[in-house]
Amino acid sequence: MLNRLFIKSILLIIIYSYCFNANAQISAIFKGVKMKDPLQTVKDKVMAHCSSVQVFAPNRPSFPLAKQKEAHLICKNYQMSKGKVAFQEVAFVFADDQLCLIEARGSLTKRIAFNEFYKGYKFFIYADKMVVNEAKKTVWFITDEGAHTNLFAWTNPYFIAKNTKEYNPSARVPAMFTFGKSPEALKPIFEKNTSFLNTQTFGKDRVQINCFGVEYAGFPRKVEAVFNKGKLYLLWILTAKQEEDRVRQALIKTYGKAIYQDQNWEVFNDWQVMLRKDKPEVLVISKDKVPEYKKRLLEAKKK
Repeated sequence: MLNRLFIKSILLIIIYSYCFNANAQISAIFKGVKMKDPLQTVKDKVMAHCSSVQVFAPNRPSFPLAKQKEAHLICKNYQMSKGKVAFQEVAFVFADDQLCLIEARGSLTKRIAFNEFYKGYKFFIYADKMVVNEAKKTVWFITDEGAHTNLFAWTNPYFIAKNTKEYNPSARVPAMFTFGKSPEALKPIFEKNTSFLNTQTFGKDRVQINCFGVEYAGFPRKVEAVFNKGKLYLLWILTAKQEEDRVRQALIKTYGKAIYQDQNWEVFNDWQVMLRKDKPEVLVISKDKVPEYKKRLLEAKKK
């Protein structure tokens, strides 16, 4: 929902500043590598340019864009030309054997960075998406689905060899999201428990605090906390279509089976928690707003 406005605001910056073909940039930097390439193809293309290469493939996928399996190819000291290290480390992430994310750290970052958008993050949207954080000397190349799930806010745990990081699998809403509380009361709490925040204002009464890096249903996510007239009443938790069944199972484990289903929604917890299927998100509603949203959903089904 409001996440679309956030993306559109980024797009406006790009349109009025610079047109940048990120897919061509990926190929130029990484020796012909393209998004959706299989793991072996990428490995063959970059191996000679890395001081070492390791592949990590967890038994159970938790990466949002992976339905059946995920893999991470970690390249150390990547050289574009002999003797010149462009990136100290690069993570190529594969979902179901298709390249869908690149996270690279190193000195080349500043040469491809411009147009700051928010707190050191710079966004470029064209054929693929590119996000740069100069302070962290990190660049991410992501897909459309990666942009929806805000994967630039995630740090690949496999940069540390044999990392066995497991994220909180629960679908219970983190306690810091207290319905009825004001933005002023909750923002300091959010700041302590997220990677970073972004605040948006819509008209006189509506405020949205975008919370990045909130662990929910097995992965760090973006949560859009929406306030109306000074009270938190709604959360959008962004997910991916490929992980829909994993998120569903997490919801069932937390709340029991869905109490209502249709083509686009599955409803849990006395209509307070909903799995959205036409667009991959989880909607959480305050109790006082349940009658309004329940009526809206049931009336939409009749049309």
